[in-house]
Amino acid sequence: MTNPRISFCTGLAFLLVVLGLLVLSGRQGLAATAERPSNDLTIESVIWGKGNRTMDVTAQVVEMLRSHAAPFVIDYRSFNTDPAPGVSKQLVVIYKFHDVTHTLRMNGGQQLSYTRLIDDAIGNQTSGGTGPQILTPEQMAGVVLIEGDKGVATGFIAKVQGESCVVTNLHVLGDNEKLTVKTLDGKELIVQGIVGAIGADIALLKILNLSEMPAPLVASDDVLHTTKIGGRVVVVGNRLGGGVATQTVGQINGIGPARIELDAPFQHGNSGSPIFDVITMQVLGVAAYVSNVTVNVQANGGKSTAELKRETRWFGYRLDTVMKWESIDWARWHSQTQQVNEFQKNSMSLLAAVKGQFAAAKDSNPHLRAIIETYDAALGRIAKANSSTNTPTTVDLNQLRDMISSLRRYADADVSEFVNAEYYDYFRNGVYWESNVPQQAKFRQELVKTLQNIESDVQSFQARLRP
Repeated sequence: MTNPRISFCTGLAFLLVVLGLLVLSGRQGLAATAERPSNDLTIESVIWGKGNRTMDVTAQVVEMLRSHAAPFVIDYRSFNTDPAPGVSKQLVVIYKFHDVTHTLRMNGGQQLSYTRLIDDAIGNQTSGGTGPQILTPEQMAGVVLIEGDKGVATGFIAKVQGESCVVTNLHVLGDNEKLTVKTLDGKELIVQGIVGAIGADIALLKILNLSEMPAPLVASDDVLHTTKIGGRVVVVGNRLGGGVATQTVGQINGIGPARIELDAPFQHGNSGSPIFDVITMQVLGVAAYVSNVTVNVQANGGKSTAELKRETRWFGYRLDTVMKWESIDWARWHSQTQQVNEFQKNSMSLLAAVKGQFAAAKDSNPHLRAIIETYDAALGRIAKANSSTNTPTTVDLNQLRDMISSLRRYADADVSEFVNAEYYDYFRNGVYWESNVPQQAKFRQELVKTLQNIESDVQSFQARLRP
C-alpha cells in the first residue's frame, strides 16, 4: 500500500511538476562509541598470534572497542605485546550477537571496530541485502501482516501511550472497506478502534482480543540517542505482498524531527514495517514511503550539458516525536478518502483535456464526455460545411472556445467546497501529493488558469491539436 510517485507536465501554458510520494548474554557488553552501550553484542574471547605462540587479548580488545569510536589497527602496538615476532599473525574473535555465537578471523594490519563485528554478524550484507535472520523469534512474533480489499501492508505490535496496539501507516487504511490483521503464527487480531498521529503517517490499531497478541516490540523513546547517521538498520515486513515477513538491511542516511531516511529498499507491502536499529534492536520508526526524484547532474565537471539522474530515497516516520493523536472514525475516514480520490481523478481527466487528449478525458469522466461530445458534434457539422478548406473558421474557434469555457467552469466549480470540507490531519497536512487537500486544490487552480489562458488564445491551442 505504499504510495506511488506522481509527476505531471501539461506542456501547454504552464509546466507543473508534482513530486508525489510513493506510497526496515555474555561477559561484557560493547558499544559503537563510548556514549552508545549495547547488551546485544558480547565478546567471549579474543586470541592474538600464530600457531602455539598466542595470547589472550580479550580485555584489551573490549576496552579499545568501548573507548574508540574509530577502528583500531590490529598489531603489536595496539596490544602492547607480540607473541610471535617476525611472523604474520591472526586475531580470532569469538563473540555473541543477539545470543548467536560468531567467530571472526582477521589478519594483522587490518582494522577492527564495533561496526565491523556487527557487519560480520549480519552476514556482511550490503544495503538492500537479505541474508540470515537478524531478529529473534520473539521479535519476529511482534510483526503482523495486514490485508485489505485494496492491498496489503505490514504492522507491528508496540506499546504506545501505555497501551499495546498494532502500529502501521495511516495511508494503509486507504479506501479499504476492511482490514485483516494476522500474526505470523496465523492468529487474527480484531481491530476495534483507530487512532491517527497528527503530523505523521502513523496509525494505531486498537485490538479487541489483547490476549491473542504477542509481546510488544521495544520502540525507541529517543531516536537521536538510539541511532546515528550510518547506523545499521533492518526492515521486516510483507515485502511485495507475498504474505510472508522478509527482511531488508541498510543504514540510516538522515534523521529529522518527524522522519528518518534510510537506504534499505523497502517496497510495496512494506508500508507499516518496523525499522529496527541493529545494535539495540529497538524500533526507530515506521516504514512509510519511497520518493523518486529526478535531479540535474552536470556532466564533464559542469562545463557541458547537464544530464538527468533519477534518485530513489526511502523514508520512515518516528514514533518518539509524535505529540498529538486523533481518533479515527472508519466511516468518516472512508468518506473523506473517496472525496479526495474523486477530486484528484477529475483533475487528471481535466489535465488530459488540457493536453488535447480528449479520448482519455472522455473515458475517465462522464461530465467531460458530455462537454467534449457536444464539441465533437458541432465540429462535425462545421466540417461538412467547410469541406473545401482546412483553414480554421471563426465558427470553428468559437466552438472550441465554448468547450474550453465549459471545461474551465467545471474545473472551478467544486474547488471551494472541496477545500472547506472537514478532513483529518492526514488529508490536510500529509506529505503525499495525491491525498493532500491543499496540494490537490492548488493543482486544480493551475488547471483553471491554464484553461483561462487557452480561452484567450484558442487559435494557438487549436494549432497544437492539428496533426
